[in-house]
Amino acid sequence: MKAFASSVFVCLVLGALPLMALASGQLTQPSEVRPTRHSPSSPDGMVVSATRHASEVGAKVLQDGGNAADAAVATAFALAVTWPAAGNLGGGGFLLASLDGKSVEVLDHREVAPLAATANMYQNSAGEVVPGLSTVGWKAVGVPGSVKGLADLHKRFGKLPWARLVEPAVRLARDGFIVDSGLHRSIAASAEKLSQFSSSRKIFLSFGNQRKGPPPVGSVFRQPDLAKTLQSIAQEGDKGFYRGWVAAAMEKSMADSGGLITRADLKQYRSVWRKPLAATFAGHTIHTMPPPSSGGGSLIALLKVAEELGLDQAKSHFRWSGAEIHTLVQIMKHVFRDRSEFYADPQFHPVPLDSMLSSSSFQDIAKSVRKAGSQSLAAKNVETVTSKKHAKRGASQSGRASEQTTHFSVADGRGGWVSLTTTLNSSFGSGVVLPGTGVLLNNEMDDFTSKPGHPNLYGLIQGEANAIQPKKRPLSSMTPTLISRKLPNGKSEIVAAVGSPGGPTIINQVFLMTLDLLVKKWSPAAVVAAPRFHHQWLPDRVFMEPAAFSQDVVEELLKRGHDVQIRGGTLGAAHIIALRNGLYEGGADPRLPGAVAIPQK
Repeated sequence: MKAFASSVFVCLVLGALPLMALASGQLTQPSEVRPTRHSPSSPDGMVVSATRHASEVGAKVLQDGGNAADAAVATAFALAVTWPAAGNLGGGGFLLASLDGKSVEVLDHREVAPLAATANMYQNSAGEVVPGLSTVGWKAVGVPGSVKGLADLHKRFGKLPWARLVEPAVRLARDGFIVDSGLHRSIAASAEKLSQFSSSRKIFLSFGNQRKGPPPVGSVFRQPDLAKTLQSIAQEGDKGFYRGWVAAAMEKSMADSGGLITRADLKQYRSVWRKPLAATFAGHTIHTMPPPSSGGGSLIALLKVAEELGLDQAKSHFRWSGAEIHTLVQIMKHVFRDRSEFYADPQFHPVPLDSMLSSSSFQDIAKSVRKAGSQSLAAKNVETVTSKKHAKRGASQSGRASEQTTHFSVADGRGGWVSLTTTLNSSFGSGVVLPGTGVLLNNEMDDFTSKPGHPNLYGLIQGEANAIQPKKRPLSSMTPTLISRKLPNGKSEIVAAVGSPGGPTIINQVFLMTLDLLVKKWSPAAVVAAPRFHHQWLPDRVFMEPAAFSQDVVEELLKRGHDVQIRGGTLGAAHIIALRNGLYEGGADPRLPGAVAIPQK
């Protein structure tokens, strides 16, 4: 661990990550830091995010007297500069905040459908879905919510001046930062999409002489247009994005390029404060996201059914056995079936949370899992069981938050916590940079139903409940979560912030991490490094990370009737904090670049 001139300690995790000598302005070459199960710890709080720069910005805010909300705002804006695949101004997200360590509040700053959106806008005259129309380009963009959400978080809880929190992101965009291998690979992987738009090519693919491409590792990456936009936001608050020259640029480019967003859409956008969902598990209380995210309700159902089956009892072995994975997969099938059929934006479609999150529902699912025993429940059998529990509400549906969503966690050392997940949807969103602003725009409209029964980008089936309507919020899987426990004096305190990116896999990742944290009592670093698997009802298949589990485990699952697929890539990139033995401990996922930053007093 190295002390920087800002007196912020940063622990880097995985790969070629850059180091910067801030005092002298000298930029050094990236250095390799191997992941470890040792969790960095501090009595004074910390920030854990996808990039060292963003974590360091947030930790410096804590060091300067800011609280968890201040640090979250600064970290989010810094991620919009340093992790452009998912950190954003042109997307949206969800957060949980507890500034007193007791009460928990939820802020929904999810994108919404434009006023001109229609249910069949991605279909041709024959009623067939046009490939790519909801995922790439101007028509794929929902009305962004990120800037409004951060402004509303600051208005309710912020302590330091707004401009102080945005200014570090302005500097990172204007002056630049050293490109690490993670950022280089991220841009390269989306080069085909980005190359379709001149404004995107100019920023991300204009490096090199003859064959231009992403900024090379070790180079300095500057984004002057984005710095200009951030400066407007620093000076004018959220009006610097939703009004004025940025809004005018958005309306003009949308009109010129076939998009739908107007200044009226931007002016009318509102974030929503909601009540968190909460449930007890393993002696703790889980506080998590309500609809329009399906993540929180699904997480609670997974945990409570696991409790019914006795999986809340401590286990001594490191990895889940084949028999345990079999049981966990059965639970996932049932919960994802309910997720697909019943979740949507509650303002437009009723969500039967009372029945889905009832003890009788958990008992029914547990009974079905026990009855199946050692054999895998087929998806059709899961559907039969589910149909008996709830009234039918049309075709199954599902939403998606991208593999390139990002999550970060903040604890301020004074009882304040924030757990925030934000996204552009797929990596680099729609691929479009709004000309003159440096702002990447989301492709969140693909999270709606393009056509009932038609799968989205990840093969999840979509239905009527999630149909496109103006001002409606698309279904999500994002699952930012806070965990609390009762103290001997009867009071409660927050003890963990958990979350991850990963599309529909987010829900199961947070489920498994919660089990590891509360049942196996692992350190945060061990929790985020643990192998992961996933089942989402349809397709009826267990997805596993490469080399994550032994061949014996895979063979046991095959013998039990499961279709097992080893993924070509990993699942998610979680960044969590836990309060253990009086110290805050951080876990930055080794699957992607990530960093734990600690304020120094």
